[in-house]
Amino acid sequence: MAMNTVMRHGRGLLCCGLALGAALALTSCDWVGQLMSSGPIIEIEVEHFDMGEIESDEIAEDFIRVFNRGDSNLIIAKITTECNCTEGEMLDRVIPPGGEGVLRVTVTPSRINGYASTKTLTLFTNDSDTPTANIKISALVKPGIVWEPKRVDFGEIPQGQGAERRVRIRQKQNSPLTITQELVGGDRYMVGEFVEIPPEEWAAPDKVEYDLIIRVLPDAPVGTHALNFVLVTSARDGRVSFMAVAHIVASGEETAGEDSGTPTDD
Repeated sequence: MAMNTVMRHGRGLLCCGLALGAALALTSCDWVGQLMSSGPIIEIEVEHFDMGEIESDEIAEDFIRVFNRGDSNLIIAKITTECNCTEGEMLDRVIPPGGEGVLRVTVTPSRINGYASTKTLTLFTNDSDTPTANIKISALVKPGIVWEPKRVDFGEIPQGQGAERRVRIRQKQNSPLTITQELVGGDRYMVGEFVEIPPEEWAAPDKVEYDLIIRVLPDAPVGTHALNFVLVTSARDGRVSFMAVAHIVASGEETAGEDSGTPTDD
């Protein structure tokens, strides 16, 4: 766009030079220069605007400068988007010569499929060389909840011993988090219990935490056991899955071989 500006003004200067060479009056040169006016010239601050990480439950807003590098009013007639998750609005649709306007960008995370988004806004202008100007808007949606570990592997457990592991679930979003449903499927020798952690143990105030307690029952037979827990939450993340695996071995099998070997003399 900057090259367009140079070329347009260059044509005006060339005409003035020719007029002077032909001994035309100064007023005639001004008149010729007006005929070769550059008109409005749009220039957007950036071609790709990254909004960074945004909250999962709040509409994000940011601002981008739009310049008029020409010598007559730049008019932004309308702005279109390829997805209603990302929208743009000019605070002032008319930008005077040499001036700048502000493009307000809003991103609605609840309308984004997944966590990463890059969408294009198109500005329709009266710039004859750039009737449509595009700008890409990117955003990364923070998760509403996080959990650790993602997968529970009990390893080898002696038959009849049983075992217990915990998955800590932490709220990250600002709006209240609730667990609306718990779906358990898989091995009947593994069970889960969902409990809320006392507020004084939360990592952050007003950000609730839960523990998913996974137990391998003592009567689990020898073999591999797996269970998938699905929690349905009020967070944008919706359903959250946890996989637990345990390998039950015959009692004493896990230590087999530890005492074997050739005896040594004292």
